Amino acid sequence: MNHKANDTTHIDSIIVRYLMGSATHEETEELLRWIEQSEENKKVFFEQQDIWESLHPTFDLNEIDIEKAEKRILMRTGIEPRKPGFIKMFLRLWSRVAAVLMLPLLALLTYYILSSHNDIHEIVLATSYGCTSNTVLPDGTKVWLNANSSLVYPSSFGKGGRNVILYGEAYFDVKADTNHPFNVHTSNAVVTATGTEFNVNAYEPDFSVSLIEGKVNLNIADTIIRMSQGEQVTVENGKPVTTTRVNLENYCAWRSGTLIFDNEPLIDICNRLKHIYNIEFFIAPEVADKTFHMTLKGESINEVLHLLQLSAPVICTSDYIDSSDSSNVRQKIYIKPS
Repeated sequence: MNHKANDTTHIDSIIVRYLMGSATHEETEELLRWIEQSEENKKVFFEQQDIWESLHPTFDLNEIDIEKAEKRILMRTGIEPRKPGFIKMFLRLWSRVAAVLMLPLLALLTYYILSSHNDIHEIVLATSYGCTSNTVLPDGTKVWLNANSSLVYPSSFGKGGRNVILYGEAYFDVKADTNHPFNVHTSNAVVTATGTEFNVNAYEPDFSVSLIEGKVNLNIADTIIRMSQGEQVTVENGKPVTTTRVNLENYCAWRSGTLIFDNEPLIDICNRLKHIYNIEFFIAPEVADKTFHMTLKGESINEVLHLLQLSAPVICTSDYIDSSDSSNVRQKIYIKPS
């Protein structure tokens, strides 16, 4: 049996259901994971999306019977010559009056009918390595999405809570609405807010929430943590740790294309860089905990490695990966003592 062909058919069917707006929540998550596996998968998805949009415009001019519509207009306005009797003229006049009186009711009825059949579909905002993006959600919430990340949100928020799914990292400026909580779902936790600003780093296996303004509730393994402004919660060894003395700007500067590392261990720096540059790091234990002060703004990975070697007695070497490597990592970096 050709398992690869079966896998392709399976994901193609999910893509079709997603584009039709009928994919389930589980299918959408499976599709997202598949898209993030490789650049080739992203290319395939966007190609199919372009084809779908070109084949399914919002309306079809060919379905409009121009001649029939013109004839109806001429007849209804009296321009079309005919000789109706008195009763027919009376009925026609009454029908016009009734139509005018019924228009508001018909418009209202049509609105409710269309609203009840207008299925809400999910939207996926995704970024590749080295790129960031931003958008405004249907409720007015502003979102900045970091590199190698994706955000799933509905085309319209219903009467319940406002729910989004995050893979990677994002900064949220939540539109205030105390009656409809805003929930960010990640693989590690759920962040709930009603109107505030916070940063969520959900690059697996790492996780942290940095609260810039207001308050949020953080649900980790059914444990509720109520965060206050200026706090940061990280997950270490499966347990949440709250820190109050932290420069939160260091964790949010990426929105302007800046990465700030203030006395951070090399292993933490590399864990962050790998999501930006699509690189796998191999760090010798002797230098893994060595701390660095660095501010990066658009430097290439080679320039970053050069800065590391200037700042500490380390040697950085790299290997490029051929296209047959199944890990989809573009480059491997080895860091050891000099």
